[in-house]
Amino acid sequence: MIEDATLSPQVEPVRCWPEVRRPLVGVLTLPCGDRCISGGGGYIAASYVKWLEAAGAQVVPIPHYETREHIMRLLKMVSGEPRLLDPQLDYYS
Repeated sequence: MIEDATLSPQVEPVRCWPEVRRPLVGVLTLPCGDRCISGGGGYIAASYVKWLEAAGAQVVPIPHYETREHIMRLLKMVSGEPRLLDPQLDYYS
């Protein structure tokens, strides 16, 4: 017997992948000079990205060549308090 669709109970869609909210952490790029293909850009060592991602963070590159004001604006967009990892320092904030 085929049931009428109007008589069937409403079925909620099942989410296969739950929404995960990971903290955003800004990582300041390092100058690479002539080593970059674009010449004068920046890079982030993969070890920093992997370390932060292993801790559950999502990495956001922060260009080192931007003005201080622009960097501060970008930092306000990361999760909660500004989180910045500067590879040239011994700590992150």
